[in-house]
Amino acid sequence: MDHADEEEAFELLWIVLAGLAENESAPEDVRERVADFARPGPIHQPGAADESAPRTEREIPEERLLELAADEDTRMDIAEREHLSPAVLDLLVTTALSRDWDAHLIAYGLAPRRELSEDTRAELLDLMDDTPGSFPTGLLRTPELEWLRLAPLGERLPYAASPAWIMRATVASSPGLPGPVAATLWEDRDLRVAAEARLHPSTPREYIADILLRYELPISAWRFARHPSFPAEILPRLAGSGPPHRRFAAGCRALDPALIIALTEDPDGEVVAAAARNPSLPVPYMYSLLTRAGR
Repeated sequence: MDHADEEEAFELLWIVLAGLAENESAPEDVRERVADFARPGPIHQPGAADESAPRTEREIPEERLLELAADEDTRMDIAEREHLSPAVLDLLVTTALSRDWDAHLIAYGLAPRRELSEDTRAELLDLMDDTPGSFPTGLLRTPELEWLRLAPLGERLPYAASPAWIMRATVASSPGLPGPVAATLWEDRDLRVAAEARLHPSTPREYIADILLRYELPISAWRFARHPSFPAEILPRLAGSGPPHRRFAAGCRALDPALIIALTEDPDGEVVAAAARNPSLPVPYMYSLLTRAGR
């Protein structure tokens, strides 16, 4: 084994030990022996949005807000303010659609806002989608969209046909949807909307299997793995091959011991971490990992 391989093996072993520190089924002495590997704070899954702290906004005169909204050093902060006048909002939208260097970041702050027309919202989202690496599913978890997710059903349903994918996805994640509306959203033209719709607890198992096996969903795979209708029979296919996000989803489920052990040896760090955290990881194997690490 050359030096690079040794470093990679050491790094993956470190990830396994960090996972063991978070494994709720690990014996107390195992967790004590790897306690220094535990990450501080709550455990977050890839793609899981953090809870946003309540924001308090100081009063700023309208004239000053317009100045700040025009300044490239401050306009992103202004775009995320809870209360904006029509004039300030119009200035920010115009700036974003002009495709200046930070346009997609301004769009990220503006897109969830209730005040926007659906056509303007769709334009902003198109701008974000044009930016490499800007797959903005985290936007769905922002407090700014709670107005729609928690709105009375009659107010929500028209947004199921919005030209802006984020609005359709928000409706798809909301409770109490009529069956025909949910079924339409399962087959939405935008995969982000279809994924959010299929994550609903009432989604039939065949839709869960279909979206995991047919599509690339690295951000949402772990959420599908925890779905109450997750089809256990596809676990060997997920664990055995394919892109890392499928193996990661398998590692989040209770598996046959041989499969979960194999996933702790995966070349992908996220897969290894998921397997090491999995409560079905055999306890004797946990001790063998400690021995290998000299713990």
